[in-house]
Amino acid sequence: VSLSSVRIGSAFEMYRSDGDYTVTVPHGGSDVRVLRQNADVTMLSGMVRAEWDSHHMATLLVRSGERGVPGAVVADAVLAPRARFADLDVLGQVRSQLYNSNASKAWLSAGGRYLDQHYTDPDSRITGRAGIDSRFIMRDVSASAHWMILDKAASLQLNAEGGFSDLHGTCLQPEVGNYVDRSYVGASVEASALPWDNWLAEAAVRLDAYSDVGNALTAMAGIRWEALDPLRLYVQAGTGFRPPSFNELYCLNYGNANLAPERSLMISFGG
Repeated sequence: VSLSSVRIGSAFEMYRSDGDYTVTVPHGGSDVRVLRQNADVTMLSGMVRAEWDSHHMATLLVRSGERGVPGAVVADAVLAPRARFADLDVLGQVRSQLYNSNASKAWLSAGGRYLDQHYTDPDSRITGRAGIDSRFIMRDVSASAHWMILDKAASLQLNAEGGFSDLHGTCLQPEVGNYVDRSYVGASVEASALPWDNWLAEAAVRLDAYSDVGNALTAMAGIRWEALDPLRLYVQAGTGFRPPSFNELYCLNYGNANLAPERSLMISFGG
């Protein structure tokens, strides 16, 4: 829908399946038909997006689901007949362009996420006689600012960002308890230039500081040569840094609280 300087779009989707199909499994030397149970799923999702004055944008995404979590298919047995998983995921983002000219432009952006996951299995005894009742709630917010200077032969972009995430869970690694959080700030500079005809040079440097996994300084440099149309040759080198996610660090029977961040060196070339 367009209303003067405002445009609004939306979408909605629903999916449902009973999931009670039959499968054939070998048992006692013959094939047996077994009904797959507790495999139903219901999912709802929706999106709303608004843009106004060609400079501002807001998006909201919401998704929820509720499903059975069946066990392995075996003859003469129904595994995990009452295990259920439900989740709610809400994501929002806003972006605002402060100004835009032939020489420079600047914009701000911010986003957030709320994720609620709940798993139950009253028939499982691995966590106690009452069965499994586990819930995880993750929250994540971030904001960033960007400024780009443009020229016919060069460009320069400055970026600054920060954020906060936390996770509440009843089945995190025993040594971390039921709550973990992370805050971070980052800044980067990106530049490109045309030093000679048919040549493009690029470089970037970035600094990150995390409250739980330390700091990192990464950089990249590259050059491209338009040798003979349509032949282009390039070479690029850089370093990388990726902190482990909360899932990789803290989820029970999956995470490793001592996991170190990934650091990498990349060199690429081609034509």
